[in-house]
Amino acid sequence: FQGILSWFSEQPPAGTLLAWRRQMNLKSYTISAGDTLSAIAIQFNVSVELLKDLNDLEDSSIYAGKTLKIPMGKTNK
Repeated sequence: FQGILSWFSEQPPAGTLLAWRRQMNLKSYTISAGDTLSAIAIQFNVSVELLKDLNDLEDSSIYAGKTLKIPMGKTNK
């Protein structure tokens, strides 16, 4: 499974979620005590649903010290 996932992540078919993720310029954000997913979404001008999707979160529960992927816009590729 990991081999297949790796191959598709490196060469995603056009129009797929993997292709879209590859086009995004992602930044890492380390969660601090008191942070909420909604506050982080507002801070970076993205939706909570997008953050949950990019970080494979089932709900809005987050914990200090964990790292989130934050989309910073499309790259110039």
